[in-house]
Amino acid sequence: DHASMRTAFERLYKDQPDKKIPSRTLVSKKLQQVEEDEPRAEQLREVTSMEDGGDELLGADFDEKGNLKVKKGTKDVRPPSTAEELRLRHTLMGNAWIFARLKHPDRRWLKDLDEKTFCSLSDFILGEHVAGLEAKDEFGNVIASPAWQLVLAYEFEVRKKACALVRSEGLTLSQGLKRAMDSDTLLSRHLVNPFTVSRKRTFGQMDNE
Repeated sequence: DHASMRTAFERLYKDQPDKKIPSRTLVSKKLQQVEEDEPRAEQLREVTSMEDGGDELLGADFDEKGNLKVKKGTKDVRPPSTAEELRLRHTLMGNAWIFARLKHPDRRWLKDLDEKTFCSLSDFILGEHVAGLEAKDEFGNVIASPAWQLVLAYEFEVRKKACALVRSEGLTLSQGLKRAMDSDTLLSRHLVNPFTVSRKRTFGQMDNE
């Protein structure tokens, strides 16, 4: 089934390397969410590609009676540490949703989703209002930017809000992402305010020293 979806996908978007093809595990999660009309935002460590391998891992554990049981698990990868790695995770997310859309073309909330949808999210997160946000002194010198972990935390909140808007207000996923990216409340609560507090703590510690 994954192979047939990949074939259909590559008819539209040309052949893609394995690093841009979502893993079977990721596609399976998206298909289940589409079937249940319950889109959810996954953690970035869960966004895996075919190149990552290990879609299904075997693990061993003891049950309550002391019997050894072998069970399947899923492979996580480390969170992205660079802008390029984050863009790749967004590409995988978008492609996983496109796989699901090709499988379920009747889902209204996926109808306007294409390869540009998550590229827009990358551009926003890595742009001047988020990762490129700058605090300057009275002379215009840049003295601080948000920590990368804070940027990733805010990025997750944007995707989580987008999925919530699909479920609660009937928006498409593309519309939900745009609304979430445009939300000043979300930006202030999960990026600007924590960034401001961290700066105050840093300068407070410097003053104490």
